[in-house]
Amino acid sequence: MELILEVISRIVLVGYFFITLLLVGCQIQVRLLSNAQYITYSNYVKEKNMSQYESKTKYYKTVIKGIMLQLVSMLWTVIIIHQGWFTVISGLASVFVLLETLLGNYSFPKMSNFRLKDWSVLYVKRVAGIVSDIYIVIALVALCVIY
Repeated sequence: MELILEVISRIVLVGYFFITLLLVGCQIQVRLLSNAQYITYSNYVKEKNMSQYESKTKYYKTVIKGIMLQLVSMLWTVIIIHQGWFTVISGLASVFVLLETLLGNYSFPKMSNFRLKDWSVLYVKRVAGIVSDIYIVIALVALCVIY
């Protein structure tokens, strides 16, 4: 029975991470934009996402549900793989997932008005996204290879 549950869990998680990997493919193009284009895109996406909801409360509830989905899938993967190195990688990746989500609500000023704080947020957001993307690939490989 335990083996059947583990096989089902792996199949569900591989499916989840594979779909997420397909979405990451689209995000790679965004992460490689120039700074000015990335800032314009980030501000547009934030405004567009918030405009789809009737209130900020509903928007933030949806964001929290998305974060919880990511963190639960990461925890579930750690339980299935139960390797020390993967637990450490998952812990670090969860911090970056939270960081990227929190910084997603940051509104960037025009490039001419950038200060040190704005540059820091810009690069931390990019690095957090890249680390999260790499984790998805590692998790997918680990689920398929480690028994």
